[in-house]
Amino acid sequence: MKKIIIALIISSILLLIGYKVVSHKKQTASNTILVRKGSIVQAVYGLGTVTARHSYTLKAGVVDGITKLYVTEGQAVKKGQPLLKTETEFRAPFSGTITSLPYKLGEVVFPQNTILTLTDLSDMYIVVSLEQEAALLVKKGQHVVVSFETIRNSRFKGEVTSIFSNANQFLVRVEGIKFPSNILPGMTGDVAIEISKKENALLIPIRAITGGTQVTLKNKQSQQITIGLIDGETAEVLTGLRENDSLILPEK
Repeated sequence: MKKIIIALIISSILLLIGYKVVSHKKQTASNTILVRKGSIVQAVYGLGTVTARHSYTLKAGVVDGITKLYVTEGQAVKKGQPLLKTETEFRAPFSGTITSLPYKLGEVVFPQNTILTLTDLSDMYIVVSLEQEAALLVKKGQHVVVSFETIRNSRFKGEVTSIFSNANQFLVRVEGIKFPSNILPGMTGDVAIEISKKENALLIPIRAITGGTQVTLKNKQSQQITIGLIDGETAEVLTGLRENDSLILPEK
């Protein structure tokens, strides 16, 4: 009986030791990464507003009454189609959609009040507001990717066509985007403007870097590095590491 008890104790100790060794290996493996080669894109990010290129707003010049209404809000109209009538009959200057019609038949409209708005929903672009530091990096012709909150699986490509300022805001105009039919003027999307791109670069996760310029090798030695391009999660390493070097990631 004593031999059996001793054997069980020894077996338990060996199992415990084996478990700790395996757990340590798994933990070590999960906390290390290899320096790899790949492509990296540096981008600036902003919130963009969808804007219609063509919009027609009809305002009253004098106190007037609406004697006829030919359209309703949300209605698509063709160029030249009658819209409404006061003393004068107004027709659509281009094809589009009625996006505002706040008055009803017979109501009196006072001067400078908007009677109707017609918008061309087939021709839209995005305007992005950026911080000064980001705006300084943007140039005409740079590639852009736009995404919308409710359709995250889709990415829409465009191009920077102009950079300008307005009322102390630094704005970027992005065109060439093929918007789906459910995207409307006034909606906002996340915009990533590609500043530069590099292929075959040495890459590591940003979280592997401590003190701004240091990483820890697998042998726990600290290594000084020089950083190049940075995207949201990854950094390019210019000097200090080679491909397949093993690094220890700091604990979260």
